[in-house]
Amino acid sequence: MTTPLPWRSNGVRQNNAQRPSEIRTRPCRYFQRTGSCDFGSSCRFSHDLDHVNRSSSVKDDRHTERDEYYRDWKRLLGNRSNTNERYHIQRLWSGAIQILNDQNRENQQMLVKDLVDDRYSGLAYIRSTMEMRFSPITTFESLIAESFLAVVTHPALLDCLSVDTYVGTVYNFISGVNGTRAVPFFTSLCVSIVDQYLEDEEERGVSGVGESFQKLLVVLRELLRRERRFSFNEDISKLFDSMEQISTLLESDEDRPEYRWRSVQVNQLRKTAHMSTDLLTSADEVVEPYHAPLVSAISTYLVDIVLPGNNHDNDHLDIRQIKVLPTAKEISSNIPDFLPSTDFREPHFLEDPVQRYLDTHFRLLRHDIFDPLKEVLSRLMLSFNDGTLPLRASRGDLNAHVYRKASIRHLSVHPKRGFEAHVSFSQPSQLQNKSRSDQRTWWENSKRLESGGIVCFLSSARGQAEPLLLIVSEKNTIPTEKHSLISERHLSTITTQLATVLPGEFQLLTRIYHEKAEGLLVDIPGLIPATFKPILRNLQEMMKQGELPFRQWIVPNPGNAHEHAGMPPPQYARSPGFTFPLKSIVHNEHPPFVIPVTASPEDMSFVDEVHRRTGLDHGQCQALIAALTREFALIQGPPGTGKSYLGVKLLRVLLDCKVKGNLGPIIVM
Repeated sequence: MTTPLPWRSNGVRQNNAQRPSEIRTRPCRYFQRTGSCDFGSSCRFSHDLDHVNRSSSVKDDRHTERDEYYRDWKRLLGNRSNTNERYHIQRLWSGAIQILNDQNRENQQMLVKDLVDDRYSGLAYIRSTMEMRFSPITTFESLIAESFLAVVTHPALLDCLSVDTYVGTVYNFISGVNGTRAVPFFTSLCVSIVDQYLEDEEERGVSGVGESFQKLLVVLRELLRRERRFSFNEDISKLFDSMEQISTLLESDEDRPEYRWRSVQVNQLRKTAHMSTDLLTSADEVVEPYHAPLVSAISTYLVDIVLPGNNHDNDHLDIRQIKVLPTAKEISSNIPDFLPSTDFREPHFLEDPVQRYLDTHFRLLRHDIFDPLKEVLSRLMLSFNDGTLPLRASRGDLNAHVYRKASIRHLSVHPKRGFEAHVSFSQPSQLQNKSRSDQRTWWENSKRLESGGIVCFLSSARGQAEPLLLIVSEKNTIPTEKHSLISERHLSTITTQLATVLPGEFQLLTRIYHEKAEGLLVDIPGLIPATFKPILRNLQEMMKQGELPFRQWIVPNPGNAHEHAGMPPPQYARSPGFTFPLKSIVHNEHPPFVIPVTASPEDMSFVDEVHRRTGLDHGQCQALIAALTREFALIQGPPGTGKSYLGVKLLRVLLDCKVKGNLGPIIVM
């Protein structure tokens, strides 16, 4: 691992200020060519060619040493005769760790590519590793298992999108068909860990079991996420049972409180596996019984549980089956959406609190987005059938613009955007007597028909009004273009794509085009799918996986005593003696002032000291302490209370301990 030059920060040069180390290491080109320099001793670059050559030689030696080490590892990877020898297996995985821990991103990325390359024996080494059985586990076998887990869970692999395909191949091979390779290996490893832990009581808490167990949790999480058939293995329950044994042993270690949350993670993984195989809760089991008593003191009577489903083609009990955009039958339906209560004391058809939380937020968010749209379109469909067509439709904050004499003018295939429909309609009345330049200015300054927004084409190809949702792919205002908003005197044309690429939608579009059906084009300004579709789809994906980050704090389980035992500090701050330096936000750095992870926002004497040193008010000081010393913190308050200001202070403190805490990227929403 190379040492950065003193004037470098993270390998990036800072501005153009003169740096002594730079002067002594970079050669003067004029002096190299001519043997003299007009700047003389004031030259910014070095005239000591011997020193320059020595510095370059050191850099080249480091680079050569790094590449030579990777070539040695690659030669070991290519030797197919050693894949079953445990000594060479250990050499391979320990060498891979050293490469991944190095800062050479190219070698890190090449490692996983070479690992799955058919020209080498990486997959054979994985097979030999996973054919090992530990009964009991030896020190050498323990090193192999730890090294293997460290490699396949290394952040350089899991956090790099450019090699995600190769990482997926690794996990596919680790799993085997329906988990036949992974489940026996990890089960044997867990059983041996438990036996070793129980036999060696004096080494509890310092044997590294917790760190290895955390890597095992990461491996299983990746397997469940990447290989859906992994959860079909018949023996996967035995694996989770063994993992729960380890988590129970770790939770008994009073000196390491961070281990007390491992059982929650194991339980989440078990539920994820059950959901994948429909073992957690089936639809038939959900509807029975139809009545459920309230556990809280709200009522002592039986309360009906309202169930969604069967009201139209997009009304389902499982939110994973609901299409994000509303369907034609959903728009025309007069039955209200199913809106679950946010009060978790009320009865619900889902018992699992995480599932209920995700289900509730998906349905309520989708209702807030689409309910005004569905109501406006439903009214327009009735008016369309009656022949009374308004020029404008509104509902609450949603104002829709209606364009008449709309038709599908042309169908085409764009080389990048794909299949497109060009929709023509009558120019708005306020533009019909304006010049081309005025029309162009009006359209360019208007927020109507913006690219990425939703529009709806209403037609009566079957005798009844049918909605077809489209997305504007191009808003063209160039007069010389064929499909433009101002290319014709009385007609405007907009380029669109199908909002939902389904066979029924495609058939309706082609039928409208073939029959030259005339209808209405409804523009809904501000409704842009790119702003909400990823959120709704992620909620569906989270429902599929059964995972919710910080689940124990967002939806705590009243029956779990561990979730009420106190919140631990962030994982990066759990090393002994960790403190948060406040040098970047205090008024006076002397004496140095820090916040220990054991500090409490309820300790008013300490809060007063933070207030005196930082100038923050008492509420902000309490929020600062809570945000730094707790794994999860929610800071809220009305406008003007300094939440954003406090956020800047928090970021400064976190950046000050970035190296000490080995912090990754900080996401600011």
